[in-house]
Amino acid sequence: MAGTQGGRAREAKQETDAARRMRLLKEQVVRELGLWDKLVSDGWGGLSAKESGRVGGVVARRLREGGEGLHEQAEHRLTAVLHTKQDCSLCEQAKAALSRIARDVPMDVRLAQVDSQDPLAMRVPVVEIEGVEVQAGKVSEFRLRNWLKERGFAHATR
Repeated sequence: MAGTQGGRAREAKQETDAARRMRLLKEQVVRELGLWDKLVSDGWGGLSAKESGRVGGVVARRLREGGEGLHEQAEHRLTAVLHTKQDCSLCEQAKAALSRIARDVPMDVRLAQVDSQDPLAMRVPVVEIEGVEVQAGKVSEFRLRNWLKERGFAHATR
């Protein structure tokens, strides 16, 4: 029995690795076609049928040509910016939430201090991912993960 369960665990991991490689290949193609910003802001459902077809066609061609190794390149890391100010407990909570998410999603988190004259000062913390404002005020890790999941970053969920 123990051998069977171990085999299943290895099999499930292999499927997960294959799915990850396919996701990375699709993301690479989307970037090459200049559709990355649209994917990040609107998710996979935001691509038109023509755009989705182009992505699928390029992916299929690369797989047929034996180009599977292409998606083994370094995976794209998202960029998150947390606009914050001093002595802000909500900012600390948002920073902690982004840190936890960054363990599951390839994401670089950058802090940007906001001064009192900045229009964002009344709304901090403000979270931007890939230049898109995602949340402001009380930041919810659950909502951030859902936002990422809706845009095709399924590995954002726990």
